[in-house]
Amino acid sequence: LVLGSVLRCAEAWRSEGMLPFQSHFSVYAGKFCFDYRNDTEAGQFEVRLTGNFQPGAVEDDIMVSDSAPCWGPCETTGNLYIMAFDDEELHWRKAHEEWDDLSCEQLLQYSSFASPVPEFTSAYNRTIKIYQKLRPRFWYFTFVACGVTVVDQLEYEIHAENMLQGWQHEFGMDQRGVVEMNVL
Repeated sequence: LVLGSVLRCAEAWRSEGMLPFQSHFSVYAGKFCFDYRNDTEAGQFEVRLTGNFQPGAVEDDIMVSDSAPCWGPCETTGNLYIMAFDDEELHWRKAHEEWDDLSCEQLLQYSSFASPVPEFTSAYNRTIKIYQKLRPRFWYFTFVACGVTVVDQLEYEIHAENMLQGWQHEFGMDQRGVVEMNVL
C-alpha cells in the first residue's frame, strides 16, 4: 500500500514547453542522467514536436569544414535542430559558457547529437538511442533554430529513459533509489 502511494507520486522524466516565434533561437529544454554500458544502448529519449514551421533559405556562402561538425558543406542556415550535449568538457560545459554568443555552426560543433527536424505539418516524433560507455552522464536537450519561419506555435515534449534500470527506467541515474528511500 505504501509502495503504491509512492509510485503514484513518482513520474517519468519529461520536459515540455513552447518554442519562440523567432527565426533564430536556442532553447534549453532539460537534462537527464543516462546510465552506461559497453555493449548496448544505455537509454533513449523521445522527442515530439507539434505545430508548423518552414525551413528558411540556404545562404549562397556556405561554410565548408574539413573536420567536425560537418565534414564538408555546413548548411545549418534554414534548419531547426534537436541538439543534445553530454556533460563532457568540450560539449555542454563549453557550449554553456558561451551560449549567447555561439553561432548555429558552433553549437552543432559542440553537440554530442544533432538532427535537423524535417518540415512537418502537424506533428513530428523521433526516438534517439543513447550509447554511453564510460560512466553515467548528464545529457542536456536543446532546440536550435537557424533561420526558420514558425507558422504555428511549436510545442515540444521530451521523454527520457534508462533502458537498463528495469522498473526504475523512468528515473535518471542521479535519482536511482529515490523510491526505496521514500519508502523508508
